[in-house]
Amino acid sequence: MRIAPDLRGLARIGRTLSSKVSGDSDQKKGEADPIQQAVERGLAAASGYSEEEAESEGPVEEVIAAGFSAQNSFGQICATCHGSGGEGDGAAGAALDPAPASFIDPAFWQDRDRDRIITVIRDGAAAVGGSALMAPWGALYTDDQLEQMADYVMSFRPN
Repeated sequence: MRIAPDLRGLARIGRTLSSKVSGDSDQKKGEADPIQQAVERGLAAASGYSEEEAESEGPVEEVIAAGFSAQNSFGQICATCHGSGGEGDGAAGAALDPAPASFIDPAFWQDRDRDRIITVIRDGAAAVGGSALMAPWGALYTDDQLEQMADYVMSFRPN
């Protein structure tokens, strides 16, 4: 399946959701997963590719690995809550209590380093005693991509 590079994280989310939802179903081994098929059709449509083009391009993992951008991934995944400028003002974050972290707040950085940021992205904030509302995203990223994501988050740190 061919996916525009900025949709690669969504493909992994779709596969993860599909496997969790389908895991308890009566689906027979070897049968096509209707949830995964729907996700792939939606991703193909969002990418501007036809379903035939999407199916003819090879494994999703190859496309996901090619062209990873921490900035694009942040914009699609993290900015929903943290805002595109890292200020904690994303649309979905408005409904959260506690509010998402603001990466431009100097107080946020007083007790945080790169390793902690990687841990929070990979395992969720609850893994370091933070809010369970910050979900774990480790299934979406390789170790190298997690490091790139942490570096991007750290780029919001005020001097």
